[in-house]
Amino acid sequence: MIKNSLEIKSKDKSYQVTMLNTIDELIEEINSFSNVILIVDDFIFKNYKYLFENLNKNLTVVSIEASEESKNLQSLEFVLNAFQSNYVNKSTTIIGIGGGILQDIVFFASHVYYRGLDVYFIPTTLLAMCDSCIGSKCGLNFNGFKNQIGAFHSPAKVMIWLGFLKSLPKEDFNSGYGEILKLILISGKESFKKLKFIFSNLYNITSELHQYIFECLSIKKMFIEKDEFDVGIRRLLNYGHTFGHALELASNYTIPHGVAVARGMDIVNYIAVKKELMGKILYDEIHNIIIEYFYSDRVFGICPKVLIENTKKDKKNSNGMLNLVFLGELGNLFVKPIQLDSELNAIVSSYIEENFC
Repeated sequence: MIKNSLEIKSKDKSYQVTMLNTIDELIEEINSFSNVILIVDDFIFKNYKYLFENLNKNLTVVSIEASEESKNLQSLEFVLNAFQSNYVNKSTTIIGIGGGILQDIVFFASHVYYRGLDVYFIPTTLLAMCDSCIGSKCGLNFNGFKNQIGAFHSPAKVMIWLGFLKSLPKEDFNSGYGEILKLILISGKESFKKLKFIFSNLYNITSELHQYIFECLSIKKMFIEKDEFDVGIRRLLNYGHTFGHALELASNYTIPHGVAVARGMDIVNYIAVKKELMGKILYDEIHNIIIEYFYSDRVFGICPKVLIENTKKDKKNSNGMLNLVFLGELGNLFVKPIQLDSELNAIVSSYIEENFC
């Protein structure tokens, strides 16, 4: 049976994730609110005229460029100014429409304005639909460091309409599938068995994709409900992210986040094999999937020294150690500190020589 809704329990407030079947259902949902301000990704605003032409005329629409470069304090200030100039208060319904970056900016602004406002979120990318839309995290980049300032702010509700994916570039589809792959590896053997079928239908917007999204959200739900504030088991969801963020920075954020995370998982799996923390057979099985589906020519020419240096900017590090999440076997993850030393440099250099050259 295909799920149409999912409840997420939060210490702040519980909230629903619901699936909408048509754009008219989405319009009806938005029009059911009064005193509304929409903060919208500029791309969505320009390309979904039918949506915005059929909304109530008395709501306010503010569009914003949502890119990794704009996930900063300047964009936060822009949204806060929009709140202030439009007399946003506790009775205002704030709705964000966009991907994970827009979510970060709008949720952070909603968290700090009037000490916290309710915000409804309509994700428009596969990455946001299957991962970032739940969990309450919002973060901004600061002085070249990714997600260095942030907060936890639960949505009032998440509404998903798959129609937005029809305008999604293929590399952004791959980005979403990077997080899907991560969550499936975390989930265990039974989910992994479905993987080849999932990836054989990579760009099909069907009921199967609907099902994968809710399966991934259900996996993430188990972690965030046990450890909402990221002090224990939720840290396992950072699998692949230390080197993924380092790759993003090394490519000047031209590698999509989920693709970078997939390649980051491959790097940490390679380290695990060299340190006898993962078996070679499992490594090869996952590696072959990553190489086939998460190719990016932007990794070529990346210097091992630069990559290692970028990992030092990861906020999870301490005392000269990388706190890496390793996959021992499917469904079995653990955090292990790894010394930033010549051995690690040699392993990463070897990986880059084998895969990025």
